Amino acid sequence: MEWRETQIEFPKPEVAVIAFGLNRYNKGRRIRAFYAPRWTVEGSIEDECEASEYNEEDDNYYLREGWYETNEHEDVHWMVDFPVTHWMPLPAPPNSIT
Repeated sequence: MEWRETQIEFPKPEVAVIAFGLNRYNKGRRIRAFYAPRWTVEGSIEDECEASEYNEEDDNYYLREGWYETNEHEDVHWMVDFPVTHWMPLPAPPNSIT
């Protein structure tokens, strides 16, 4: 697997990938995340955070465009607070796991 530049391509919406960028301390970070283009990933009205955006055209709430750190077992996704410069697909599970 190779790193892909975000200046060239993004993963499909809501698909978990490994994301990389430099945090505010200029340290490289690798996180499990997904990308949300504008008006594509629904966010609930209970999300009283700045990550929700209301679309009057379809009367729905969506996550703001950007990267969101995600955990396989949680419904809360935190907006990434550093610029993601690269991403790669998650590796496949080991062959012994079915």
